[in-house]
Amino acid sequence: MSTPIYTRGFSLIELLVTISISSILLSIVAPNLQNIIQSNEADSKISTLRRLLQVARTRAIVQQQSITICGSNDGHTCLKHWQNYLLVFHDSNNDKTASAEEIIYSEPLNIGQANIKTRLGFGRISVKINSLGQTNLTGSFIYCPPSNKAQYSRRLTWNRVGRSYRGRDTNHDGIIEDTDGKAISCSSD
Repeated sequence: MSTPIYTRGFSLIELLVTISISSILLSIVAPNLQNIIQSNEADSKISTLRRLLQVARTRAIVQQQSITICGSNDGHTCLKHWQNYLLVFHDSNNDKTASAEEIIYSEPLNIGQANIKTRLGFGRISVKINSLGQTNLTGSFIYCPPSNKAQYSRRLTWNRVGRSYRGRDTNHDGIIEDTDGKAISCSSD
């Protein structure tokens, strides 16, 4: 006579308790996970802008020629608010339009519903870097998330020497400040 092998499974009560505890933990973790994702997305986009600014500066120094950087929606025309592309080009005819032979680098920004605003002096829409690596003006890029929540906005600023640096939260309120110490804003200009 063979002895039956019994395996013990979960009772209905044990299963319901496990599902309940899992649901509670998931409801606590999910909002924090969304915050982390939005924060990482903002940091990633600002890092991309910083990298491309450094690439353009290096290129200007190595090639001993002025390089222009701007944002574009069509891959050729510079715009004030950037959505689709970051262009790095040698603007030989100074028309602020990147013709095919002038483009050195065209980077898709892949920012979806987000926006990148420029804060440039004198109403300019592009940054020119000379053969010494110096910019024609100081300015900032501001990454504005789709949610427009200030805590997910980021700022990248550069000086006339051409060095860039990320905005900081000096008062520890969770919002990056501009150079005047005021919280950056993504509201319409």
